[in-house]
Amino acid sequence: MYRSEWVDRGYPSTCASASAAPPPPDGFVRVYHLCEARYAIANIEKSRLKVATFADANDPFELSVFYARDPAQERRLRNYIDDVVKRFGIVCFSEDWLDPTLWSHYGDKHAIP
Repeated sequence: MYRSEWVDRGYPSTCASASAAPPPPDGFVRVYHLCEARYAIANIEKSRLKVATFADANDPFELSVFYARDPAQERRLRNYIDDVVKRFGIVCFSEDWLDPTLWSHYGDKHAIP
C-alpha cells in the first residue's frame, strides 16, 4: 500500500513496514523490538521494554571473544565477564520486521505457538 513511498525515501522495496504504514518523517527512524508475545503484551501494558540478559541471548558465545592464555589472567577475565553478565542487559532493535531470522531468534526462540 505504501511501498512506492518507502522506495522513494530510499528504503529497500522488500521493507515489510511498507505494507502496513507510511514511511517515517524525515529525521525519524522507525525501529522494531521483537520479543516473545508475553513480553510484548507486558511491554505495552507497562510502557516499557524487556531487557534481555546475556544468559538469555540467542548466541551461546556472546562475550566469548575474550581469551587469555595465562590462567590468572583468564580467571580475572572470567570474573569481569561474570560481573558484566550480572549488571548489564541487551535490547535489540531492527529497522524492519520481516526477516525470519529475527523472528526466530527474538520472537520466541524458534518455538511454535
